[in-house]
Amino acid sequence: MTSWARPEWLHQALSEVEGRPVPAPDQVEFPVRVARGEIRAAQPMDGEGGARLLLVLDVDPDHEWANAMLLSNLIEAATSNDVRLDPRDTGLRFAVLAETDVVGPLFVAQFGPRLGVVSDEDLRTLQLVQRGDDLEVLSTRRGLPVRSRRESRALWKGLELQTMHDLGGECLAHVVMKEETDPLVLVDDALFDIVETDAGAALGPLLQLVDSPNPLEVPAEAILDEGGELPEWLQALNPTEFAALEPLLVQALRETDIPPPAQITEATWRPERSAHNSSIVERYIAARVARGERSVRLATLARQWEGTTSRALKTGIIQLRIEGAGLVQVTPEILEEAI
Repeated sequence: MTSWARPEWLHQALSEVEGRPVPAPDQVEFPVRVARGEIRAAQPMDGEGGARLLLVLDVDPDHEWANAMLLSNLIEAATSNDVRLDPRDTGLRFAVLAETDVVGPLFVAQFGPRLGVVSDEDLRTLQLVQRGDDLEVLSTRRGLPVRSRRESRALWKGLELQTMHDLGGECLAHVVMKEETDPLVLVDDALFDIVETDAGAALGPLLQLVDSPNPLEVPAEAILDEGGELPEWLQALNPTEFAALEPLLVQALRETDIPPPAQITEATWRPERSAHNSSIVERYIAARVARGERSVRLATLARQWEGTTSRALKTGIIQLRIEGAGLVQVTPEILEEAI
């Protein structure tokens, strides 16, 4: 058998059409921020199943989650609820179907890098189709209506709906619960590490917590030494400082729902934490995941995070991946330090 060598003209032709490499879903810049009209791949929070392409329709004002529409490359499966978007419409290298009847909320932490973008005009048109408007202008881009539940396209649509549930079910539960109760803000135990070495810098942020309108979860281990006693830095506070921090300390010491010892083999933060020890906050977050929570608000300092700024953190999302548990979205609430 003779070997076949690729001719030079084919090398040249391929080099002219090759585009930029397509980044993987986990190659996003952290903290994560998404915007309306972007096309991004997203992955399930539990890490089960592959990533899918979605079109961002709108973003929660708190930047915690985004409403998104599922995309598919199965152009031949189009129903009357699906609209074909060509490469010139998206910046992708292939055509996709925008499934206007498969929409749901996803945590921002689930999204990968931006792969394409849809114009505001096209986005408004898709949302008109989503509301059921029969637009003649899109007749050549839409499929025929599904007439029977036994039709193959109906079965495919059912699988697509299940895919969206797998992607967004946990976020949907979070959004519903958030409307009913105020989210509990976890206090970064690194704040108490800083106060031991730089009380002047840390007392200001701690006092901000005392005045916080949100309910707090303060890790008791963060303010007790190994013997269960108050650490030296607390004992060294003057009476005025101690009285100011007392509500925060009392809340921590009354904590009865102490998470069990951590069963974490590996935890990866993105962006990386500057704190030398994150075991306490990781254990508290892991305990929340065990209770079904996937989104945590964390009161922290910008200095605790590598390679980013306070401004970026205030509008971005931190991602924590716990081995065996999957993704956790961490929304930072940045405390201000005295300059």
